[in-house]
Amino acid sequence: MASGVDTIVHQPATVGVKNTDSVNVAVPRFVQYSGWCGDYGAAAAAQSSLAASMRNNFGVDCQGLRQPFSANGTNTANAKLQYTYGTGSRVALSGLYSLNDVRNLSLSDLYNPTNYTGTTNTSYAGILNWTQNLSRSAERAMALDVNVSYQLDKSITAPLTRQSELDGRDPFGGFLLKPFDYAVDFNSRHSVKIGDSTYQNVGYLDDKQVQCVLAGEGFCQNDVPLLNDNDLNSVMPYRLNPYGVEQSNRFSMWTAGQDQGINLSQERRLQARANFDWQADRFNRIKLGGEIHSFDTRRYADGSGMNSSFGLNAYHEKPIRWGGYIEDRLDLGDVVIVGGLRYDWYDSRAMFPLTPGRVSSLPATVPGAHACRCRSRSPRTRTSGCPTLIRSRPRITTCCSEERGRTWSTPTRTKCTDVTSISERRSSLSSGSDTHLVRIWCWTSPPTTKTNCRTCPGVSSSCPIRPR
Repeated sequence: MASGVDTIVHQPATVGVKNTDSVNVAVPRFVQYSGWCGDYGAAAAAQSSLAASMRNNFGVDCQGLRQPFSANGTNTANAKLQYTYGTGSRVALSGLYSLNDVRNLSLSDLYNPTNYTGTTNTSYAGILNWTQNLSRSAERAMALDVNVSYQLDKSITAPLTRQSELDGRDPFGGFLLKPFDYAVDFNSRHSVKIGDSTYQNVGYLDDKQVQCVLAGEGFCQNDVPLLNDNDLNSVMPYRLNPYGVEQSNRFSMWTAGQDQGINLSQERRLQARANFDWQADRFNRIKLGGEIHSFDTRRYADGSGMNSSFGLNAYHEKPIRWGGYIEDRLDLGDVVIVGGLRYDWYDSRAMFPLTPGRVSSLPATVPGAHACRCRSRSPRTRTSGCPTLIRSRPRITTCCSEERGRTWSTPTRTKCTDVTSISERRSSLSSGSDTHLVRIWCWTSPPTTKTNCRTCPGVSSSCPIRPR
């Protein structure tokens, strides 16, 4: 690795021109980092101070199995406050925090400090729990349980500022306590010109930035921080590397340039659940409840560098889902009957292309442009309930499809519609020596449907929608 300056070389600013200025080129001094050092050369004493310095690795301690510029630090904190009152009722408030800083080691940029990158993942969560016992007796009970949580996740991978890079080389005690500073981060602001309109103080996760990316470079050239600025390209002039190799993509050992990519992502989640549990009598226990989940997810990913938009991706979506259920458990001794109903609804609230592959030239973004995009609601989820008998110890099996981000998973377990009789239900369930009939809640992913959307020249006025 490079450590300090070995010598200064003077050379013409423009080779081949007589009357030209000279420039100073600093030739770096290279030292060993990993392994063990200090015993180089012959056993005899060094004949010069330079030879002694080389034998001692120029005073730099070797780090054994450690790799350079690869520190990793994680900081966490949590707190909880709980208040109990009455006959088992309680209120609790919890807070969670975590910060993970990682320096990313890139061997091709090992000798180019301006291109060193880091990754910071930050998570916040606040949770409120409330349990209220409304009634309690030997045969009857009534309780309400409410849970509300707010969560925020942020992740960034980008080139470090020069000062932050230097501060993180040798952290105190090996712990990275101070968050990194990045050349471009969540607080970075710039001007965006879309068509003939200019917008000031636009962040890279803002809607205007997403519109700029969707409009394409024909209408907006502020999609990346420094578009087509070739001065930022990685280079290796003067063969300033330990092996003296020339510049080549086959064996790149860059020494200048700043063209690493940027990846910003942020997601906010607000979730609320409520459950009402009522033991009406010694036979019936009724439960009902509901939940709602609201998401706000943003991402800006420029994997080809701050001066290139190749492979650029940006979006801002706000999906939402909610559901409710009601259930009655009738206990007749050896036989238990459970009946219930659940309903779930999901809306991605996302925009889908009318013509696959065409996401540019939005009329909403650039007036007069021909667009092929529409806004549609995802179809509602179909539900089906299968109340059955439960003998002895109740067992509940649930099969469902759940949406995570942009992916819709299809149920893999037995569907209720595939079970046509009690005997088939019994044989379809996994059981031990004592077979029990159970209830199964099943719902399937929505089919492909067509929804109305904006009419485009030469394109149909409806578009196939695939649920996310």
